[in-house]
Amino acid sequence: DESTVFEIVSMDETLEWADTPEEREFLEVNLKAAENGASITRIFVFNQDRLTSARENPGIHKHGVKSRNGLNGFVVDRSKVERTAPAAFKQAGQGFIIVNRKHVIVDHFENNEARGYVTFEPAEVAKYIDAYEQFDLAKVPLDFQAKSLPPPAKTEVDPKPIGTGKKQ
Repeated sequence: DESTVFEIVSMDETLEWADTPEEREFLEVNLKAAENGASITRIFVFNQDRLTSARENPGIHKHGVKSRNGLNGFVVDRSKVERTAPAAFKQAGQGFIIVNRKHVIVDHFENNEARGYVTFEPAEVAKYIDAYEQFDLAKVPLDFQAKSLPPPAKTEVDPKPIGTGKKQ
């Protein structure tokens, strides 16, 4: 519903956004939640060369800037964020979903299966929120008309260690 806020970092794992019944169902659930007023912001993390194939992926394409379906898609250049925000990159692991800043669904892919866990632990949730905010600083709109990933509008990534609230 309209009080639910999803903040998502999608690390572009092999099992993510594949053309499988599970991924199609996942996308439909996201679209239905957005239709019902949920705020869904997904930051895709991939390199420049992935932009072309991402353009051809129906699930990712539905997050593009020209989509009017409530899915708000952004992209972060993987190689840049890995260099400029290594703690956030490490914390992101294989991806995560923050729900109302109260709990986190943490992705874990193994043996060609999607697994994961949910955490309600405040200190762990805070680490994922910090990581999300670092990705948020580096994001640009997911624009499939662009030939390359533009630099982020916000140019400075906060160099604090994740979960401490302190600068390095």
